[in-house]
Amino acid sequence: MRNVSRSVLPMLLIVLAMTSPVAADATVYFVGYAIEVPAPLQLLVFGLALLGVGTLVRKWRSWHPGRASESS
Repeated sequence: MRNVSRSVLPMLLIVLAMTSPVAADATVYFVGYAIEVPAPLQLLVFGLALLGVGTLVRKWRSWHPGRASESS
């Protein structure tokens, strides 16, 4: 597993660091108003959402009853 993470992570960082001519703006419609959301804000919100999901998965795995019987 460590070999996979050591080879995939650098490739992922290189791909994400490459510039792209494609615009990544999104339009959000809120109460009749159209608001254009820039890419950095989208990345921030998505990153925070991933952190929240990771936290919930970690809590669920530590709380899950089947997991407690495996460790004893």
